[in-house]
Amino acid sequence: MVGRFMTLIRGRNGEINLMAVPSILRYAGIVLTWLVLVAGPGNGTFAARIAVTPPALYARLTAKPSGSHPLPTAAAWRYAPRTAIFTRAINRAADRFQTISQYHTWVQMLWSRGVLYVRFTCRGAPHGITFRANNQKLYQQDVVEIFLDVVGTMQNYVEIEVSPHGFHTVFRHHWVKPPTYPATAINWQQAAKNHQESLWHIPGLRTAASLLKKHGKKTGWEATLAIPIGPIARLSPGPHTLQRHQRLRANFVRYVYLPGPRGQRILHQLNWVPTMLGEPHESPMAMGTIILTASRHHNQRGRPH
Repeated sequence: MVGRFMTLIRGRNGEINLMAVPSILRYAGIVLTWLVLVAGPGNGTFAARIAVTPPALYARLTAKPSGSHPLPTAAAWRYAPRTAIFTRAINRAADRFQTISQYHTWVQMLWSRGVLYVRFTCRGAPHGITFRANNQKLYQQDVVEIFLDVVGTMQNYVEIEVSPHGFHTVFRHHWVKPPTYPATAINWQQAAKNHQESLWHIPGLRTAASLLKKHGKKTGWEATLAIPIGPIARLSPGPHTLQRHQRLRANFVRYVYLPGPRGQRILHQLNWVPTMLGEPHESPMAMGTIILTASRHHNQRGRPH
């Protein structure tokens, strides 16, 4: 390959062959593609295809539920925009998740002035769920998680976990200095020095979950959250309510635990923005953009489910 490249770049007398530039560029592309195929997925340079531009989700304005029903109705969700189907984690081991098509996962969002509403739709029924209370280590079993950075500085964000039974656990994450490493290669020394996390409480947070069924068979589950923005926004300078055209940063993750060949439980992770397996909480740079709108955006796919 090197000999072929040198033949292209130099003319007969050893000078640079400008006429060969198009061929050189095409050849460089072929070589790069070959390197990606040889390297394969892993934790190195070609660990995963990460979008240059973070994904965006348009959250539609909705009327705040009243009375004893803190969550939006099915009709309110009917045409809410949704994310793309979640993808695997970055690590090489994540590629062994061969049944990903059975666990398609996506998120929809709505908002009112003081509350952000999130709904996860998860294909593939959960199993082996034993947690029956809030503030437990829900991440040790099937769970969905949202990482929400209201201001967007990567210094203060919350992690909200919801189990298939509707219980939740909240963590507050604070960085003394924002991380400078990419999501593909966590700098553990930097994380240990600057990252602080603790159990947290969001007054007024509501979470619920329900099984999805078809012809009497469990096909998946849904988790819905009503997240009061005020307590989270007060972690950083800025507005304490939501407004039209406001932009937030967030990532969404789902953990699926499946039995291994020797009966052990193996973690599989699905993400809106890819992160390393088991480490989304260390990756505030891996977040997409939430854009608050008054109605459905024409580029979004609002569909009944």
